[in-house]
Amino acid sequence: MMKEKIVPSAEILSAQLDEWAAAVLGKDFRFREYQKELAVNILQSMFSGIKYYIAQCPTGFGKSFLAFAVAGVLSTVYGKRGYILCSDLSLTKQYSDDLDRYLPEWGNLMGQNNYMCDVNGLPFKSGVCRLSGCKSYYEIQRMYPECASACEYLVRRAKAISSPVTVCTYQQWLVQQNIVRRKLGDGAPFGPRDFVICDEAHNVMDIVQSQFSPKFDKFDMRKIDDVIDSAVLLRCGKDEIREKIRSARDRVTAADGNDMVFAALNDYVSAVGELLPDAEAVRSSLGRKSADHRLDRSERKLMSAADFVIDHADSFTEYIRIIENAGVDSMIKNDSAGGGSVTFNCINESYLMARAFHANVGAGLFMSATIGDPAAFARELDIRPDQYRYAFVPSTFDFTRSPINYVPTYKMNYAGKDAAFPRILSMVERIIAAHPDEQGIIQTGNYSVASKIMESASPAVRRRLLSYVDSATKQDALEMFKRGGGNMVLVGPTLMEGIDLRDDFCRFQIIFKIPYPSLADKYTKAKMEHDRSWYSNKTALSILQGVGRSVRSKDDWAVTYVLDGCFDGLLRQAGGMFGNDFMSRIRRIDESAI
Repeated sequence: MMKEKIVPSAEILSAQLDEWAAAVLGKDFRFREYQKELAVNILQSMFSGIKYYIAQCPTGFGKSFLAFAVAGVLSTVYGKRGYILCSDLSLTKQYSDDLDRYLPEWGNLMGQNNYMCDVNGLPFKSGVCRLSGCKSYYEIQRMYPECASACEYLVRRAKAISSPVTVCTYQQWLVQQNIVRRKLGDGAPFGPRDFVICDEAHNVMDIVQSQFSPKFDKFDMRKIDDVIDSAVLLRCGKDEIREKIRSARDRVTAADGNDMVFAALNDYVSAVGELLPDAEAVRSSLGRKSADHRLDRSERKLMSAADFVIDHADSFTEYIRIIENAGVDSMIKNDSAGGGSVTFNCINESYLMARAFHANVGAGLFMSATIGDPAAFARELDIRPDQYRYAFVPSTFDFTRSPINYVPTYKMNYAGKDAAFPRILSMVERIIAAHPDEQGIIQTGNYSVASKIMESASPAVRRRLLSYVDSATKQDALEMFKRGGGNMVLVGPTLMEGIDLRDDFCRFQIIFKIPYPSLADKYTKAKMEHDRSWYSNKTALSILQGVGRSVRSKDDWAVTYVLDGCFDGLLRQAGGMFGNDFMSRIRRIDESAI
């Protein structure tokens, strides 16, 4: 915990923030409304020994600059070192661009697969130096000095290690703090630092859970078979190891009861472990080839299979270690997705957060536009009331042109969805007709509703609709939507977060179905049974995120239509998650008003 004998006064910290900003951005720079006051409060909290500060900052506030200012004073004036964590590569890239422009002395680093080897054209993880057997970066510098000084990944990595502040993803930070540090101990390059700043912090629990939730997918055995077929170091026959892995995997899938699942999972990890020397041998063999010529398609496929086996074994080994400490009762074999996919979760998230996150943080700042109820946020992350302070920053946006029109008549719940669908679709068609020259989106909650809309809409409306069938096709649909520049309407689930539809990209949005998580998902069901308020709070955060996709600046605007009557229940159950700004925008209307 970052304690100081004397907490600097607000006046001193304010002057230090001004000096830092002038040095970085020029003497004419001025803080936005509330920015400097919040930065001062955060710094005083950290110096006073409070472990966490939770800041709910509206869209357009400048959270990235707040992160830079707090980290800048801590590092420049007080000699502290820290991390700024981002929820995805897109946000990391935004930070990286700002660093290159304003703070080139700070480091930023993405995962190895985001950097290509100049020699063989493969991701750095499969670059010539790694495939030739170099186990450490010291060996790379000794054996490939010309690469060490020119390779983008190695140059950025060296800078990120020595930098006072490093920007990276949560996922990368979690791997470094948990897996790499366990292997290398004090020699780990990215150990704990004085502070950690978390952007888009409402995602923290989901990211931690996902990072330590390995899975079976239907194509796993195809990759494992590819490595077995190329094996030369096996102590037993290829058919024997293939049967051993398949048998253990089948026992895991068929097992009932956590004790039986856990025992079978240990057998599976042991069996896959026997294949690891051959996976490493495949990488080395292909590495030698790649130094002379670019690998062909089949060789790249085999390289990918070898990488998969190694990562697959590591992820399940880590999961078993977690369950051994958290307790077998905390294990969830989540096969609810179907299609041969099984995810393994740990429902003891207090242990998971303590082990993977809190143990590696000195002082921390959580920032998000959608914290909701701070007590609920802290409770989910296993943060005690005495461990945090909270600040809510009001929005400076003018929402008079961005009402939330709510029609409470029809419910898209299990009992009422069949009767409600045609009536809500009729409203959707009238809304689209009322916006003839504007682009919009329809949030559907799930893919089946999106498909039904596409099938049932009238020909005139269907011509304006654009949809997607899975996460793989979503990005293409988004890019087409943004290029449209006309009156297209994007239809689908998972449009609630992570996309920027500012200005004319989106002038209206329709929430066709309240996006409650599916109770068919065993992890979701277990979470709700553990904390019933989590289910409604999670949905409320999705709504808050979704409504914010289309109003991104002071002068921006978009009209929202909530057409699922289940919204009433959500407002009753999770009313504390919605702030006054949101609640004041709601207008309950009759369907005839549309």
